[in-house]
Amino acid sequence: DPKDESGFDVLANPPGPGDEDEDGFSDVFEFEFLDEPPLPCYNIQVCLSQGPRNWLLLSDVVKRLKMSSRIFRCNFPNLEVVTITEAEFYKQTSLSQLFSCATDLEAFNPESKELLDLVEFTSELKTLLGSELHWLHP
Repeated sequence: DPKDESGFDVLANPPGPGDEDEDGFSDVFEFEFLDEPPLPCYNIQVCLSQGPRNWLLLSDVVKRLKMSSRIFRCNFPNLEVVTITEAEFYKQTSLSQLFSCATDLEAFNPESKELLDLVEFTSELKTLLGSELHWLHP
């Protein structure tokens, strides 16, 4: 578009290699490498005193690690595991702006009173699942 029709010349002052962000840090690129596809992560509020946090289904985690839920809880007592109803899980996940794959919810019943165990998605759990983080400073 001609400059007089667009109202703004987006190329008037492009960022250069010496530019820094307002906080004084240059851009850092973070790469995560995994041997297998990542497990589905759900942004859920499990208690009223804390906001939503990222959780994985404990059943998915123990299947990936090839261990039982009981052994997982014994070996990693510092990882927070909570229990919520399947209906509450379905409700919060379906309403979350961060969840984008509705087909992943087809396996869950929005009326079920069954209990689901969730484990908080922390950096320790990422490492346990085989995730490697690398940072690239341009």
